[in-house]
Amino acid sequence: MRIAIVRLTSLGDLVHTLSVAHALRLHNPDNYIVWIVEEQERTLLLNNPAVDEVVVGPARSWRRQLRTPRGAVQVLRELKELNDRLRALRLDVAIDVQGLLKSAIFTLLTHAPVRIGFGRRYAREPLSSLFTNHRVTPPPDAVHMVEWNLSLLKPLGIPVPEIAFPLPHVPEDEARASDLLQEHGVTPQDRVVTLIPATRRLPKQWPPASFRELAESLVREPQARILLLVGPGEERLLQLVAQGLDGRAIPISATSISEVVAFLRRAHLVVGNDTGPLHLAAALGVPTIGLYGPTRPERNGPYGPQVRVIQSPTERMEDIRVETVLEVAKEWLR
Repeated sequence: MRIAIVRLTSLGDLVHTLSVAHALRLHNPDNYIVWIVEEQERTLLLNNPAVDEVVVGPARSWRRQLRTPRGAVQVLRELKELNDRLRALRLDVAIDVQGLLKSAIFTLLTHAPVRIGFGRRYAREPLSSLFTNHRVTPPPDAVHMVEWNLSLLKPLGIPVPEIAFPLPHVPEDEARASDLLQEHGVTPQDRVVTLIPATRRLPKQWPPASFRELAESLVREPQARILLLVGPGEERLLQLVAQGLDGRAIPISATSISEVVAFLRRAHLVVGNDTGPLHLAAALGVPTIGLYGPTRPERNGPYGPQVRVIQSPTERMEDIRVETVLEVAKEWLR
């Protein structure tokens, strides 16, 4: 079967959708799995064993281009090219996991005779259900979005014997992660505690001073080495957290998603805000502590047996006490 998964954004949501790709691959290794995704998030799917082909659905750039007549002409040209490419793939099934109008349009462009999505009451944008012909109602016991996503396999009669999240393996990134930790004197006997201080929305960010205080306490734990991990454009935050640690923490500014994955593979414990890399850590099976304030983790939080969530009692991130996080971290390290 030739199947398209439509999930354009964002990183954490893509991680949760990987369980769908894994179930399709596990059910029949000969399934040809295509994923339609935004440009920025596509690196999660390259070199990924669960995906055979990645197709970029550039909704972000199209929105910008549509502001000018020349840009609108370019969008029409690219839309036709994408339509021709998807038609040539001769897809049998398309699964709209996102449930938005923009994802529904890409689902329609697949020309797949079977188009699966959430029913009107359960799609994020109800009108998106008009573009599908198999509409799913998640079962009552499905709480987390991972479970909702997997319910979309029901029209295909595909069981889910296990839930897993395949992630890319890029040898160059793996080697860089190993070399850098070795340069900082990290040995196989050390326990790497990775702190993820960044997030895309300020209300979801635990204060940098709190991360610094946590790092100061954790470096006193036997054989613990502290890694501060951020992505491109977050170097200023890295400096704020590292300030005053006097080189006792290893600052890392990763250049790609696959590089983030490589460093997380080497962690014994990860502590972070509600952000994509936190979900990557949980997907890898690394013990993970998620810090939550205004958002609720029951539906969209990190998923897995090695996850602990600390929720702010006031929904304000600054009201999460360092002592509370430290106590849970020490439990994991023991």
